[in-house]
Amino acid sequence: MSGYFIVVFVVQLPYRWTALPGTSNTRLGLVKYHLHNFNMAKNQMTEVNGVVSESLPNMQFRVTLDDGREILAHLAGRMRLHRIRVMPGDKVKLEMSDYDTDKGRIVYRSS
Repeated sequence: MSGYFIVVFVVQLPYRWTALPGTSNTRLGLVKYHLHNFNMAKNQMTEVNGVVSESLPNMQFRVTLDDGREILAHLAGRMRLHRIRVMPGDKVKLEMSDYDTDKGRIVYRSS
């Protein structure tokens, strides 16, 4: 087998790293997992403003955007953690994905 060679890297990994599900907890599995996470692209979220028009069950809200559209939005995790209450009539800032413009995440509330 002339012309072929194998390169092996030995990496000392921190104790708290875990392997991919379905792979063994070996150094190779850990390296694959963390290299995979570093290469993932973050999708850009569009920030828009709106007014809460209706409160729905499960911390969901019907929000009317500044351009007149009405979407379904849920509270961001940080707002749930700090128990920030959102009532109908509150002005909110939302993050929306470019791929699904019918749903959003409420990230900031102003009276």
